[in-house]
Amino acid sequence: MNGSSKYRGLFVAMTVFLLVIAVVAGLNFYIATRVDQDAVSVNLSGRQRMLSQRIAKTIFLAQQAKEEAERIAAIEELRGAVKLFDTTLSGFRTGGEVTGGDGKPVVLAKAPVALDAISDAVNLWSGYQKLLGDFLDSPAPAQNDAALNSLGVYARTNNVKILQLMNDLTTALERQAQQRAATLRVIQLTAIVIALSLFAYVVFFSLRNLRRADTELVAAKAETDNILSTVKDGLFLVDRELTIGQQQSKSLEQILGVKSVAGRNLLDVLARMVPEKTQATAKSFLELLFGERVKESLMGEVNPLKEVEVSTPTEDGRIATRYLAFQFRRVLTDGQLTHLLVSTADVTSEVELRQELDRAKRRGEQQITLLTKMMHLGNDELVEFIDKMNRGLDEMNGILATAGTSRQGTMGKLAQVYRIVHTIKGDAAALDFEPIESWAHQIEDQVAKLRGHENLAGSDLLPLTVSLRDMYQQLEGVREMVDRLGQVRRSLDSGRPARRLAPVWNKAEMIARKVADREQKRVEFSINASHDVEIPDTAYHEVSDALVQLVRNAIVHGIEPPQVRTAEGKPAIGRVVLTVRPGTNRNIEIAVEDDGRGIDLERVRDKAITLGLASRQQAQAMMPKDLVRLLFSSGFSTKDDVTEDGGRGVGLDVVEQSIARVGGRVAVGSKPGQGSRFTLTIPQTSGVSA
Repeated sequence: MNGSSKYRGLFVAMTVFLLVIAVVAGLNFYIATRVDQDAVSVNLSGRQRMLSQRIAKTIFLAQQAKEEAERIAAIEELRGAVKLFDTTLSGFRTGGEVTGGDGKPVVLAKAPVALDAISDAVNLWSGYQKLLGDFLDSPAPAQNDAALNSLGVYARTNNVKILQLMNDLTTALERQAQQRAATLRVIQLTAIVIALSLFAYVVFFSLRNLRRADTELVAAKAETDNILSTVKDGLFLVDRELTIGQQQSKSLEQILGVKSVAGRNLLDVLARMVPEKTQATAKSFLELLFGERVKESLMGEVNPLKEVEVSTPTEDGRIATRYLAFQFRRVLTDGQLTHLLVSTADVTSEVELRQELDRAKRRGEQQITLLTKMMHLGNDELVEFIDKMNRGLDEMNGILATAGTSRQGTMGKLAQVYRIVHTIKGDAAALDFEPIESWAHQIEDQVAKLRGHENLAGSDLLPLTVSLRDMYQQLEGVREMVDRLGQVRRSLDSGRPARRLAPVWNKAEMIARKVADREQKRVEFSINASHDVEIPDTAYHEVSDALVQLVRNAIVHGIEPPQVRTAEGKPAIGRVVLTVRPGTNRNIEIAVEDDGRGIDLERVRDKAITLGLASRQQAQAMMPKDLVRLLFSSGFSTKDDVTEDGGRGVGLDVVEQSIARVGGRVAVGSKPGQGSRFTLTIPQTSGVSA
């Protein structure tokens, strides 16, 4: 039995029921309308009785009035009553708009009953009207006693007749209204009986089919439950309001990590797992899927939830990061798009495997890049870089291992970490080790962001430990490649009483070239020193770091852009000169000199006020040497913007601290518009070769 034949009886019963309802509703509306009209007619016929008496009364009052004012008032009242009676009587006779009991216009239907009474009333009123017209239309009705007396005679003779005729009209209209109300009750009672009979049939038919449908539904649900409990993916439906349906696969809650999702909005469920930006993109995507003009086959590639990273709480209170894949298929009902079938799967293992392969590929590419660059470097430079970077990372690890107990303590640790990373970055840049340089720059950005936190605590430094672990891995990769190349010929811990500074010259020249390119400046770098210059081994690293930083500063802060230099009458190419010479008391002097803009003391003064290092009054009182000393303050920079090579306020303070650790000192000389000279004086016990 197909669906149409199974429910044919129900369809017939419902059709008859609807027809009965429609007919009854139509009759109800028609009769109720007529009843309303009858009510208006009865009300106005009653008013006609009152007006007939009122007309006679005002005529008599006008006759008896002793004062002219009283007569005029009675005449005006008579005029209004006459007009109202006349228009209403005309309405009963022919139908039309009259003034209702509330003073507002109403439509009065032509009276279908008491036609004789209306006709007799019209005849009597015609005579009344003529006399009323002669009286009311006269130039001075108040003095027209003759016309008034004629009216009085006519009123005494015909008033009772007109009243009786209006009573007959009212009685006939009331009888007509009662008949229609009775008819309406009969129709309603008949409709109720028919409706109850049809309802009883529908209930009986529905219960019989409901029992049959329940049996089929139980069997179908059992099959559906078996499917949903077996399938591994999370399956569910969402409607146009993105409400999740009541039926889902058993594995859905486990995959999503959310319980009781039925009836909830899909976007609300996603809000606990994905960032706000992903939520907004997913909402737009789902709205497009429900659009009739968008092809489903073209939407798969732009699915923002095709592979999405989610964060869900675990039973032990931790937050687990997983990867879920959502697929959407349109569901059509009778050709209309009503739902989306959503399939979701946990693809964490696949994504992690792919990520690991990508990381291995990147590591291989980086190792090839590093290997290529190391082949052009000498043994001393590689050993030096590995040794120094290893010591820097160990020092950084020790700093991060002990969390600060206050914001001030944590800020101090950040400053130490920054100096270490900044030094590693400079060394890597000098050797053109771009992967390590890039990593160090990212750490600098992390530290810069942490410095801006108002409520900084030791736990905020935890993300830095992840970066530290990555850097250890990179360092290990460099060390392994050095071993494979056979370029390491001495122990990382071995040293010499003195070291030549020649590798430092190469490093300084390389960093000068890279910084000039990044800053878009033209610089000629020259060295006035012998390759045989030596300094104590204990001072080698500090001097190397200081010189790299001074060369960087000379280009970033000293040398002007070519267009500025030519506008000031200088050569477009700036000069940076590194000079080494013997000093007094067996010292060695190393100077970095540029022909740039020099130190702008007024700008230093303004920056000191802006950074809160001095009040305006204190800054104005500072001598030039005091202002120069501010350049060595941690966090101080005259550069407004932050770039890869400057603007963070870490540089000269590192130089001063490094040189101070080996017993040296830093001197500064500068002339506005002509350039600056930074001189390092280093104790040397083994002498200087030149």
